Amino acid sequence: HTGGFIGYANASTFSNIGLYFNNSLIKTESLSYEGRNTATDTNSAFCGGFAGELYGNSRLSNIMFASYDETDFKIIGTTSNLESIQNTIPGGGDYKGENYIGGMVGRIKHTVIENCTFKGSETTKNFIKMSGHESPDSAFCGGIVGLIQKNSQNSDSNIINCEVSNTDISGNATCIDLGIGNPDIYIGGIVGAAYMHGTNNKVTISDCRLYYSTVYALGNEVIATYAGGIIAGATWESSLEISDCYVFECDIESITSTTIQDDNVIESSSAGIIALVGANTNITISNSVVIDTSIEANVQSTF
Repeated sequence: HTGGFIGYANASTFSNIGLYFNNSLIKTESLSYEGRNTATDTNSAFCGGFAGELYGNSRLSNIMFASYDETDFKIIGTTSNLESIQNTIPGGGDYKGENYIGGMVGRIKHTVIENCTFKGSETTKNFIKMSGHESPDSAFCGGIVGLIQKNSQNSDSNIINCEVSNTDISGNATCIDLGIGNPDIYIGGIVGAAYMHGTNNKVTISDCRLYYSTVYALGNEVIATYAGGIIAGATWESSLEISDCYVFECDIESITSTTIQDDNVIESSSAGIIALVGANTNITISNSVVIDTSIEANVQSTF
């Protein structure tokens, strides 16, 4: 776990904190080639501008990730980057050797994130980037949170009044393991994805904004890609409510490129709000808009 403030925390509250990183890199990398470890969460990569992971009824409020102009004594867009790299043999199932990165937190369970801002630079390229090189089952990248997952029964999570601007949010992964069922990556302007495993566990995303940013997903070989302006996908029996969200002047693109003929469905999907609503998932979207935004999805096959 790597974070700009803390690695990970359980049942904790953090508020009114500024993280001003000038020309810095927050990076995590999972490295393991000795063998396949099948334990859940083993050898996964967690990275966040604030924390790698928060869970167990935690709360994050009034946090800003930006830079500070020491000449004019004012807060400006960050000139720093976040990066998470998966270079480990996956464990052969969900949450084993995966990748989670977010502008605030890599992965959350039963957590509230409110009034948080990831302020990118208007003049210098900065990024939140995920890379998966060793056939990950799934990988997640978001402007605020990479993955929202259930902690226990009735463990809701909320993302409220958060903003991301002037940031390249991207992920790329390569999967050549034909034994993995439907590998995928999720890249979202606010949240990568929600996996709640039961409709009693609800996710609310409200009053969130994405400005002047790029959301880009690239999958190589047998991995599906999803890119969304607010959230890339919600599946595994999730219950999701999105309201009063705003995407303005962004570029959203997903590409899946393959040279391998496989029975898995190779997908590429992009959308201004959410790219994938999975089976047995309840979703409500209200009072949300996408303005002046380029949206594109491509599948490139050469077999």
